[in-house]
Amino acid sequence: MNLVDTLGIVAGFLSTLAFLPQVIKVCRTQSTKGISLGMYVLYSLGLVLWAVYAWMIEAWALFGTEIITGLMTFYILVMKVKGFEDEGRF
Repeated sequence: MNLVDTLGIVAGFLSTLAFLPQVIKVCRTQSTKGISLGMYVLYSLGLVLWAVYAWMIEAWALFGTEIITGLMTFYILVMKVKGFEDEGRF
């Protein structure tokens, strides 16, 4: 593995890991209060496009991290759209 691949894998891992605290908080509090729906919609669309791009150029490290990050953001987006605004409401 060369330096470019290592850099891409580390960057993808850290970017993906950045969403984990938000997912944990939504799971624990059962609340999406204070989370921007617009931001998560736009970010989710961006992730889909990045994943398609990565697949097309066969950048598998990028593709994998986009899929994992996409699953986490999709979970939060679904909770937000379902209206889980108040603490403890599931």
